[in-house]
Amino acid sequence: MTTTSTFLHTSLDTSTENMQFDDMLLEKVKQDSSKRYFRFYTWKNPGITYSYNKTIPDDLLSIDKSKRVTGGGVVFHSPGDIVFSITARLDDPYFPKRFKDKICFVSKKLSSIIQDAAGINLGQSEEESENNILFCNSYPNPYEKYYKSQKVLAFAQRRLRDTFIVQGLIHTQSTHDYFGSHATYSKYFTKGLQQTLDLSIFSQAL
Repeated sequence: MTTTSTFLHTSLDTSTENMQFDDMLLEKVKQDSSKRYFRFYTWKNPGITYSYNKTIPDDLLSIDKSKRVTGGGVVFHSPGDIVFSITARLDDPYFPKRFKDKICFVSKKLSSIIQDAAGINLGQSEEESENNILFCNSYPNPYEKYYKSQKVLAFAQRRLRDTFIVQGLIHTQSTHDYFGSHATYSKYFTKGLQQTLDLSIFSQAL
C-alpha cells in the first residue's frame, strides 16, 4: 500500500489545543496505514508543554500549559517559534527501520533544511551544563541541535505498538523575552535563532 504525506500548518491558540491536534493526527495514522502527517506551525502565545508522565513545579501552573503524548522535559514555547509533529506507522518505508534511526533521519533532514534556507549551521552542544531531566534545555540529546551554544532544535518522541510520533520545536525566538517573570528558570531558556523561517521550506524539502 502506498503511503501519502499530508503537510499541515494548523496553529491553534492554546497549548492544549495544539497538543490535542497532534493526538488526533496520531489516531488517524493508527486507523489508516496509508497516511503520514507532517505538521509545521507557528506557535501563537507563550506556553509550556511537558511529558504525559511528569508534573511541573507549582509556580509554572499559571502559564498556558499542556501535557503532550511524548516524553522529555518541560519545553518553553515562545510566540513565533516553529513547532512540529511527525506521525507515521513504524513500518513506513519513508523512514529508516530502527526507531532511533528514524529520529536521526528527521534531525539531519531538519538541520539541512535550516542550513539551506537560512545559512545557519547547527551543531552539537560542546558545553557542560547542569542536568535537570524536568527541563528539556538542561540536558543534551544526540539528535538535538545547537546554535552559538543555545539549544534551538529540540525533540520528544514516542514509539507505540504500530505507530510513532515525533514532536519538536525550532526555537526561532528568545525564551528570555517571553518568560522573564519566571527568571528563576532562566538557566533552562534559550536565545534561539533570533531569525524567522518560512514554513514552506519544510513542506518543499520533506
